[in-house]
Amino acid sequence: VFFNSLHGEFILDDRYMIKDNPRVHSWRFVPDYFTEGVWHNSGLADLDEVGGVYYRPLHLLLLRGTYAAFGSNPFGYHVVSLLLFLANVALVYFIARKLLEHAGQRDDIAAAAATLIFAVHPTHTESVAWISGATDPLAFLFVLASFRFYMHSVERGSRGAFAASILCCALGLLTKETV
Repeated sequence: VFFNSLHGEFILDDRYMIKDNPRVHSWRFVPDYFTEGVWHNSGLADLDEVGGVYYRPLHLLLLRGTYAAFGSNPFGYHVVSLLLFLANVALVYFIARKLLEHAGQRDDIAAAAATLIFAVHPTHTESVAWISGATDPLAFLFVLASFRFYMHSVERGSRGAFAASILCCALGLLTKETV
């Protein structure tokens, strides 16, 4: 459904966050990702009127890693966004399957149908097609992984899975404030 986004360009905040942002062009700024907010680490850092305190070091790290791999080619960023979304789709399927199983109704078709609705829902368009919107699928990946690890820890009494759940939740908190 989102394959056509692979050929999109940098739009809106993408220019300030990636294309014209020296802070994602060099590894030397990575420590700042964890000590300063998003706007300080953007191409808008010098503008006094930019407000808001967004703390998203893992999103900035994703942008830095993607820049290291693809430079200023928007195609690579779109591939990364699409891969994050597809990982979320897979996790939604496995979680839906497990929830149905716990309800005593293991039904792969119902899990696939729920996943299909998630996968094609138009509400995901912005977070998949807009490069700077990758913060949403990245944060959701950590939320879903945290939930799945928690489910596993409850099923099996696994302290390791519980610790992985807490770690994924913490990573989600370092990705987007709404986590």
